[in-house]
Amino acid sequence: CYIGYGLWSGHNDYTLREAARAEQQALLENPLTRVTHYDMDLDLTRGGRLDATARMTVRNDGAETQDRLVFVLNSDLDVESVTGAGGSALDFERGDTTLTVSVPPLLPGNETEVAVAYGGGLVLNTIYLDSEAEISELKGQARNNVAILGYLPSYIGSRYSVRLPEARWYPSPNVDYGYTDPDKRPDNFATTELRITVP
Repeated sequence: CYIGYGLWSGHNDYTLREAARAEQQALLENPLTRVTHYDMDLDLTRGGRLDATARMTVRNDGAETQDRLVFVLNSDLDVESVTGAGGSALDFERGDTTLTVSVPPLLPGNETEVAVAYGGGLVLNTIYLDSEAEISELKGQARNNVAILGYLPSYIGSRYSVRLPEARWYPSPNVDYGYTDPDKRPDNFATTELRITVP
């Protein structure tokens, strides 16, 4: 899913990057979560800020009952609320880059609904955590070239802007970091319905 809009905030905080790696490594053994559908409302009218509600259909494809779901969400996005089926409030914990949601026991093969309301800007230094290259070290035209080639998950131009999934502008199931082979991170393909409010 590729969404164009103009959000940007930058940090050169390597400490945040290392903290994100440690945080995600600690959650690596959590049972895997699968999102089968996103229903999202995006508001881009607040001057460089994203405000969104992501309603997700989550399925337990594992062999064990789950009561805790782990998502990755950009560290500059503040979570306002998390609700379940029928609008009931769910307990959640917001980490630097993660969102852990407590749900009623979800049996193998069953689905549940989770809605996350959130908003803020985006930072880039807590993405591609498996990469040895530090994105913040790229300067000037090199940074622009990388963006055009698709390595950076955002591009801000005079006529358009793009946010790619790697920016984690929406809750993405499971952690990004800690797998013995980066290609082993479970794929999550989901249908998506978006409603976007623009200026």
